[in-house]
Amino acid sequence: MQRQFDTAPAYLLEPGTIVLPDGIVFGTVIREREEDGSLCSCGVLLYRRGSSQRVRVPFTADCFSGSFCSMKITGLKAEEWYYNYYCGDLIYTDPYARRIVHGKNRQEPDFTMGGFLLPPSFSPASPSLPVPTPAKRLETDGRVLYCLHVKGFTRSPSSGVARDKRGTFAGVIEKIPHLQALGVTSLELLPVFEPKLTPREKAQKLPNYWNFCSGYYYFAPRAEYAAGDDPQEEFGAMTRALHEAGMEVILQLYFPDGTVNSEMLDAARFYVRAYGVDGFHLMGQNLPLKQFARDPVLSDTALYYYTFPYEELLRESKETSGPFALRSVSRLFDYNDDYLYLLRKFVKSDDYVTPDFIHAFLEVPGDHGSVRYVTNYAGFTLADLVSYSHKHNEANGEENSDGNDRNESWNCGAEGRSRKRQIQELRQRQIRNFLILLFLTQGTPLLTAGDERLNSQGGNNNPYCQDNETGWVNWNEGPQAQETETLVAALSAFRREHPILRAAKPFQYSDYLSVGFPDVSLHGREPWKPELNPYSHTIGILFCEAYAQRNAGQSREASGTDNGEQSAQTMQSAPPLLYIAVNMHWKPQQLGLPTLPQTLLWACAADSSRATVFADIPEILSDQQSVTVPERSVQILVTAAAPQPESGSRTGNRAKKRKSSLSGQPGIPSASGRIETLSAFGQTEV
Repeated sequence: MQRQFDTAPAYLLEPGTIVLPDGIVFGTVIREREEDGSLCSCGVLLYRRGSSQRVRVPFTADCFSGSFCSMKITGLKAEEWYYNYYCGDLIYTDPYARRIVHGKNRQEPDFTMGGFLLPPSFSPASPSLPVPTPAKRLETDGRVLYCLHVKGFTRSPSSGVARDKRGTFAGVIEKIPHLQALGVTSLELLPVFEPKLTPREKAQKLPNYWNFCSGYYYFAPRAEYAAGDDPQEEFGAMTRALHEAGMEVILQLYFPDGTVNSEMLDAARFYVRAYGVDGFHLMGQNLPLKQFARDPVLSDTALYYYTFPYEELLRESKETSGPFALRSVSRLFDYNDDYLYLLRKFVKSDDYVTPDFIHAFLEVPGDHGSVRYVTNYAGFTLADLVSYSHKHNEANGEENSDGNDRNESWNCGAEGRSRKRQIQELRQRQIRNFLILLFLTQGTPLLTAGDERLNSQGGNNNPYCQDNETGWVNWNEGPQAQETETLVAALSAFRREHPILRAAKPFQYSDYLSVGFPDVSLHGREPWKPELNPYSHTIGILFCEAYAQRNAGQSREASGTDNGEQSAQTMQSAPPLLYIAVNMHWKPQQLGLPTLPQTLLWACAADSSRATVFADIPEILSDQQSVTVPERSVQILVTAAAPQPESGSRTGNRAKKRKSSLSGQPGIPSASGRIETLSAFGQTEV
């Protein structure tokens, strides 16, 4: 006997479903019409759980507003039914479904389950889900990103996660202490949505591990990533746990060709409103970037893409008045491989790279963000980057023709695993170089999951189909892995402690505060004279940390002093300096050190030629005029307080002579009060 339900127009404004105490409201778009323009036979197809009963509930004409249809079915309980939509003979799954229940075989259509359009706390059917609370908003320059695949992150037994939680949202929660120790602020997750697979995709022999496909049920967290039977609750629990730990959640939103703009924006808005998601890495071609940037629901949401039309957005914002004007583009981030290739080529000692690398290393976009990384989910892992000169993707079944052929990698003398100590030590040193230069660069650093544990994919740079030990993170416990993890944590802390490494405004390469040193300067064998020829692999980069607050936007008025008073105070206290000595040459090289005020001495805080990179206490250099940097190494020099000579002693007299000899040198005030400094590629006067 066909069961009858009471129905009525609901006037819902958005697609999706809302569960109410006395029924369920359905909203969907139906554009199909009969040849004469009349409505075709369409409605909700209900499947009784645990039985073969099916009930068709047709849409009536008064449920339509244009092509949008909204109807309430009274007496319907979500826990008793699945649903699809039908239109004539076509049966299809709701693209806005909040949960997908797959059919028993590939030929059977997917069933869908009622979900929530508004934040879950607004629905009486789900009192256990609280109002979503976003993470504490981070400044653009304060983020450290970490890119992971939810399943692959903890699926391996080596993860140490409980067996029933491996490869799930719950497994990510168990790793929060690890992420906190690394200094991670923001997690980027590969697509976590239910895939909408075509028959061809379903028939493929190899799994779609990365979950990039021709379509998605964007509003339904993937059931495969849930430890239990409620992926909505588990995804929400993971998001809440990360927020409580002070970390952001950033979702990769991939839009295949043909995805309509409204569905793209609806998906982003939904995860912000329903789960408090903090950002999106937008992926795909011809996306409505301006609409994303201007959308009021996303106005506090970080957005990442290859690049945004910043100038157009700012120009149009000036032409728009009132509450709809775009406030800024500071929450928009460039996210592309440009820096990856420069960093890889520089570290493996390619010619014709150093000037471009230095420019990128010190580039501060100013009005927007920029993500920097040396590896990502696509491509070699960090361990493989120094172990393989060529890709090895044979296991993908495409005769090694898939994957990127431009890797800019170097195996350090042997392809793949090697027992030679010299090769192993060189590989570890190169890994340390990559990490140091990544965390000291301007912009927002991104670390790929597993790189801190030397995870390897055996030279496979495209494991899109490797849902196995190749694609999963291997949580190595060896001493080298432990040293690498310790280094990442130390670098993250060092970056936090030195705001000059997270500049908010572009450097001016000048001493515009008259403190004795420019904000940033370059050096070669002689101080103030960088060698930027095509065959140079060595550079000294000096940061004056007196500019850290000024760069971040602190005004002279806010500090309560004028320029002269601030200069005098800074010179009296001697501004702290940070010198990055970089030598990617295959032989040791000497770099000149700027002469310091008599109250300071140069000390080495970190050296990538050592397995333990950071010294417990910075070591005072025996030679204060130059530093010899070992081959393929980076040293971090800081200033330390010098022992003060007794008044009237001969040492004090020598210090006075030393101080007077500084006048007239580049970067030091001359007798005329003019300061000469080196810009990035030439000399300027201020």
